[in-house]
Amino acid sequence: MKEYIRRLRDGCPKGVFALWWVFRLLLIYAFVSSLLHGPSAAILPVQLGLSLVLTFAWEICMAFPSKSFLSFLPSGLQTILTIAVFASVFCGKFMNWFYDTSWFEPLLQFLLGAVSIFFGYEISWAIMKKEKRSTTKAMAFYVAFGLFFVSLNLCELFEFSFDQIVGIITGQPSDLQHWSFALAEGTASQTRLLPPIDDSRYPIMATMLDIILSTVGAFTGLLIVNIFPYRHKGRFRYKVDFEVAVAVPLEKHKATVKEVIKAYIQRLRDNCSAGTYILWWLIRLGMVFLFIEELINGEEGSTAPVELLMNLACMFIWEISMAMPQKNVFRFIHPVLQTIITVCVFITVLAGHVFNFYYEVRLWDSILHFLSGIVGSYFGYEITCALFKLEKKTASLTQILIASVGFCFMCTTLWEIFEFSCDQIVGMMSGTPNDVQHWSFELAKGTAKEITIIDPIVHERWPLMDTMIDIVLNTTGSFLAFIGLKIYPYRHKGRFASDFDFDKKTSNESVKTAKTL
Repeated sequence: MKEYIRRLRDGCPKGVFALWWVFRLLLIYAFVSSLLHGPSAAILPVQLGLSLVLTFAWEICMAFPSKSFLSFLPSGLQTILTIAVFASVFCGKFMNWFYDTSWFEPLLQFLLGAVSIFFGYEISWAIMKKEKRSTTKAMAFYVAFGLFFVSLNLCELFEFSFDQIVGIITGQPSDLQHWSFALAEGTASQTRLLPPIDDSRYPIMATMLDIILSTVGAFTGLLIVNIFPYRHKGRFRYKVDFEVAVAVPLEKHKATVKEVIKAYIQRLRDNCSAGTYILWWLIRLGMVFLFIEELINGEEGSTAPVELLMNLACMFIWEISMAMPQKNVFRFIHPVLQTIITVCVFITVLAGHVFNFYYEVRLWDSILHFLSGIVGSYFGYEITCALFKLEKKTASLTQILIASVGFCFMCTTLWEIFEFSCDQIVGMMSGTPNDVQHWSFELAKGTAKEITIIDPIVHERWPLMDTMIDIVLNTTGSFLAFIGLKIYPYRHKGRFASDFDFDKKTSNESVKTAKTL
């Protein structure tokens, strides 16, 4: 206990402790006050209680043994977390700013996204400090970005699960996710940043706008940290050397266009077999046929040709990446990823677009999202290993797996944003939103898709149910892939082992590796 108290004193100034307790006492006041309101406000005390626990996160982390990276986290994270929790629960819930103001929640979501990048950056630093490893700033940012998308999805899942469990117990779900148009109607939050076009779309609008604003905030935070990577310079600099440069020979000959094209074609031949190219082009021709057929026989105003064209473009990612400069990470990507993308995209389009599996087969969409979580994590693993191969650096398997799963969450989140944007743009142009996101209960009524995996309790929640179940399945697949890669990280051993050592444990050895490669 004496050692623990000393650690708290050394890691945090007294003034900061006093600031924390100001916020904590206000949360305690709100908690007691909400209890006095009776059963009608029974959910609010639970939220306030959970938030109060979060304000003690740093003190809890300091109780972990020194072998845990949590013991290396700075107290500044607790300050940020405490302020964020206070703003969200005390101001947003207790003071009802979520509904009384139109600007509060959008601003809060944006700032939370930006702050999450700093959280991820600090956690990345703590892991590297604990492991005593050297790595690049690019990898630190990659881990931070991955942690943001993981935390974003888990927060949405927590809110969704909380509302659903309350609904199962009481028969009427709570509104932690702010899905209820009935509660928002007539308040400042009714229109949010975008009009819902159709009132039945409000539940999905509220959630997707939160995700979009948080993502924009994260990109902003990433830009700031990239401009000023404070953990890599000045008084905050790491105690191990993260800035060992790898000597790159200067180009002695400026290649002509003909030589560049010849080198590109040779690169394609050297890195991919002829049989693989034949397989790719057979599938691509099938996609071209579907695109032409949709242009000729499709409904007027349909977005299907655009969707098919974008899917076709995904089938050329590997060839495009091989044309990028040698300093680009995608130059180190294995062609097997293009094979997986090509096959998966074609099967998805064929089954969904041609045979209407999305509505005719109840679990089709669910199966795809579950598999995308698994495949996306392996994609992330390959890209992470390619990044290390490019930078010629080392890192712990923990960092690599966090970045891998984070990449998967990023892709699935951006996909949901893409689907939402398509529906919203079509709705703004035509007055009736599209159904790329499969949010419409009216279209699903009478089909196999009407019955969701989890009972929505009330029909108003059906649009939100579909998107959130997709996120649940993506998350489940991602964590299964995480476990699989933890058991068998194939790029780190056997015949698939990287050309350089990922398992060196000291910064000095890392420096030697960097210098010799």
